[in-house]
Amino acid sequence: MAPGTPYDELHRVRPPRQDRSRRAQRAALDAFEALLAERDPSKVTVQEIADRAGLSITSIYARFDGKSALVLALHERVIGQGMAQLDQFLGQEAVATAPVEDIVADLVDGAVTFADAHAHVFRTVLLAADGETNERAAAFIRAGSERIAGVLAPRLPHPRAQAERDIDFAWRSVAAVLQQHWALGGASPGRFPLSPAELATRLTRQFLATIGRLSTS
Repeated sequence: MAPGTPYDELHRVRPPRQDRSRRAQRAALDAFEALLAERDPSKVTVQEIADRAGLSITSIYARFDGKSALVLALHERVIGQGMAQLDQFLGQEAVATAPVEDIVADLVDGAVTFADAHAHVFRTVLLAADGETNERAAAFIRAGSERIAGVLAPRLPHPRAQAERDIDFAWRSVAAVLQQHWALGGASPGRFPLSPAELATRLTRQFLATIGRLSTS
């Protein structure tokens, strides 16, 4: 996604063309995200979003085709932030020479931290059951896999095609475990609750095992 144009492909969201419109759209999304952090998405109304943002409800509808479009746009903003953070991490000079194990550990730790910080948004996406938003979420995971593979695959001993597939599955597995938390509203699906630190450690070991880099020593 190019900076400043995150909504150009979203037909239910009118891309802002002027500073005033950009400020209004940002205010609406800020208000929506704040309300989602406070209570269940089903209890958040467009009128409340407008009131919190200091906008008229007609101003909201002039920019978004209803609440589902607000979910779509907010999710788009969050995944844009996620991709920017991922690119920044992978683009660091130190990553080029760091051990694969260290890269994966930092990568997974960052994913767990990011997912926890935006759990209220990702849960709203799952509850919305919106086809376009779901496809954008899937594209986010695929894009992350592609970027990670660009750094890790050349450093694995397997043929490139196999390394790409292994990295893709490892990244999908991380996403799947994190999605359990969102889908269940924070309820633990396991018999043994995990702290974020332990979750990151276990996901790191799983990732390394999948790509054939888990030490048994």
